This record gives sequence, C-alpha cells and structure tokens, in this order.
Amino acid sequence: MFWRVLGNRNTVTQIAGRHRVILTYGRFDQFGQNHIRLLRGLAALGDELIVGCASDNFAQLQGHPCLQSFKMRRAMLDKCRFVSRVITEESFEQKHTDVINYNVSVLAIRAAWAGQCDDLRDITQVHYLPDHEEVNAHLGTRHTALA
Repeated sequence: MFWRVLGNRNTVTQIAGRHRVILTYGRFDQFGQNHIRLLRGLAALGDELIVGCASDNFAQLQGHPCLQSFKMRRAMLDKCRFVSRVITEESFEQKHTDVINYNVSVLAIRAAWAGQCDDLRDITQVHYLPDHEEVNAHLGTRHTALA
C-alpha cells in the first residue's frame, strides 16, 4: 500500500477527526501516469490534496527548466480529480507559510530534498517520497484500491 512508501499509515492518520490536508510540490512537467499514481496515493492519505506547482521562473532557478509552460502544467493539475487545489511554488521559503496558511497535516516531498524540510516537523508531519520508479514499485497494481 501507499503508506509503506511513507513508512506507516498510522503516522499519517494519527490526527483522528481532524480534516487532513496533504501538501506536495513539484514541476509536474510532461504530466503522465507516474504523476497520476503519485497524486492518487497522496489524495488517499487525507481529505484534501494541495499541489504546489513550480513556476517557470522557480523551475529555471532550480536548474530544471520545464518543457511545458506553467500555465499548461497548472491546467493539467487543475483537471486531475485527485487534486483539491493548485498553488504556485515561487520559492523554497514559501513551504513554511503554505503549511500554516493551508493548515497542512502532511507535507510530502521528494527524497531528493531529504532533511531540507525537517525544520517544519514542529508544525506538520514531513514525509520524503522516493523517486517515481520506487513509488510505482511499492504501489504496483494496488493503487486502484486507494481511489
């Protein structure tokens, strides 16, 4: 199940009775099946999934310019049924503000950023996700049970 990727489902759901907001960030360039699987699994962990989509400028600053425009990437996320809200990711520093402003229960980001959001653990649960290939290996065909 998807919780195996995050470590333990009880860790994510320990705030019983509370509206659970999951927040993730990414470029979501060339939106495809890996993105859908990831978003489906994250959405299953809470009541609301907020996706921070990197602006063209921010993606460029990270050294990963996108092939698709921000407008197109955001439109794809807006159409995804697993996503409750799409916000623009403009900087690394905004994560703290977003967690507070959106009352985030779980911040789920790529393992490549491991350790860089640990300072947020005092206000939210932080989970570092493995790369798409590893997530897919864990999810396998069971991802449909999460929808």
